Amino acid sequence: MPFHWVPWSVQQFQVFLMIAVRVGPLLFMMPLLSSRNVPMLVKVGLTLLVSLILLPVVEIDSSRCPSDLYALLFFLVSEMIIGFIAGLSVKLIFAALQLAGELAGFQMGFSMANVVDPQSGIDSPLMGQFQYL
Repeated sequence: MPFHWVPWSVQQFQVFLMIAVRVGPLLFMMPLLSSRNVPMLVKVGLTLLVSLILLPVVEIDSSRCPSDLYALLFFLVSEMIIGFIAGLSVKLIFAALQLAGELAGFQMGFSMANVVDPQSGIDSPLMGQFQYL
C-alpha cells in the first residue's frame, strides 16, 4: 500500500488509527517514556510519528476493514488491549531485571547502599538501578 500525504482513503485512516491505538499504550508504558519527566505532547507526537512510519508497512485486506462505527470501535478497543498487554509485558521484563539486580546487590553486601530513583523519588538499591540501565 503506497503512502500518500494528502489523499488518504477511509481505509488508510482506519489502519492508521488502529496502528496508533496499538502503538500508543506500548510506548506510554515503556520504562523511559513512562516517566512524568517526559511531556505528554512528546509521547503523543512520538506515537503519531511511529504510526506514520509503520503505515506503509502494514497491509490489510479491504474486506477485513470495519464498515460501521460499532465494528470500528470494537477493533480499536481490541487493538488498545493488545497494546496494553504488550506494554505490560515489556514493563514486567524490566521489573524482573531490576529485581534480579536488587537480589544480586543484596548478595554482594550492598543492602545498605541505596540511591534515590529520579523516576519515583524513593530509595532503591544500587545494583537494581545498575542492572536496570
